[in-house]
Amino acid sequence: SGRGAFYVIVMTKDRQPLPFEQVTIGEFLTRLESRLPTMYSLAKNGGSQLPDLMEKAKAGLQELKKQFKDYHDKFAYFRGLHENADMIDLANIDAGKPITWLKTEAESKERDYGSSNYALLRLKKGVKQACATGGPQWIVFRMEAMINEADAGNTELMDNFINRFNYDYVYDYYFGNDKVITPYQPHAYVAAEEKNNNQAPAVLSETAKKYAADRSIAFYEDFSGVAIDAAPAAWTNERNQSGETIGVKEVAGIGGKWLKLQKNAAPRQFNTISGDFEFSFDVMVQKGDVPWGTPGIRLDLKFGSGQGDKTFAVDVSPGDMNRKDAAGWVMLTMPSSGCKIGNY
Repeated sequence: SGRGAFYVIVMTKDRQPLPFEQVTIGEFLTRLESRLPTMYSLAKNGGSQLPDLMEKAKAGLQELKKQFKDYHDKFAYFRGLHENADMIDLANIDAGKPITWLKTEAESKERDYGSSNYALLRLKKGVKQACATGGPQWIVFRMEAMINEADAGNTELMDNFINRFNYDYVYDYYFGNDKVITPYQPHAYVAAEEKNNNQAPAVLSETAKKYAADRSIAFYEDFSGVAIDAAPAAWTNERNQSGETIGVKEVAGIGGKWLKLQKNAAPRQFNTISGDFEFSFDVMVQKGDVPWGTPGIRLDLKFGSGQGDKTFAVDVSPGDMNRKDAAGWVMLTMPSSGCKIGNY
């Protein structure tokens, strides 16, 4: 919509199409002319100070008629989703200049707002009467949220909205033949691991079992206990804007399981460490997977101190793996550490 993302599901009575029909250019122009006095009152009550508003709007309407005189049988489309033709729009129409906000086709060649135009619709005859006497004819389920495929919380919200909400209950309640008296219940949550029933259940590796009992090991993860293609419950793992599924993978010719990275990933719980420690991790990048401009892989280690939290980072970029002359680099960030560091 251009004003924040949202997701809509529409349910209709008896599963009929939505009761709207398109408006032609001729019908639109006729309605505009008949509504001019009302539109003028709305503009004045809204505080418009434009001089000679009615005269200018009438002149603009005549220019509108002139430019669209051969398209009366075509359907009317607006260039923008939130377009609302009013007196100011009519008054600002200049003779001889093309009118850009009214279209006669669903797709345009202009690229300023994208190619899609938005149909002007009206309710079919009899719909208002049906709503007044027969109850709702359609129900709109609208999720007002910023839907960002990269945000794990929004991903779970979308999953709930689509898969857990009991739409059948709502349909039966409003549109069913029998009165619904049972209380509402959402659909049961199904973990990602359970959705792939053809796989054998994942079990921890011997190394993971051994290190879990070793008190000198603060944290260990090899993803052996996570099913292939499932998102590990003990990790946050953001997806990128492509919306591609993320999770644990196997790679042909290489042992073990790997967490596929697209954006940020982090263990949900990490034991507090004091004193010296060793940290290591394995990263695999395959040729062709990293396009030019990729920011690389950055590891952040956050430390608490009397002066507040500090972030130590190791940033590794492969450069362009498809070109020999575009080298990568390693960059260290160690705030106020006193360590002598150098970047390569």
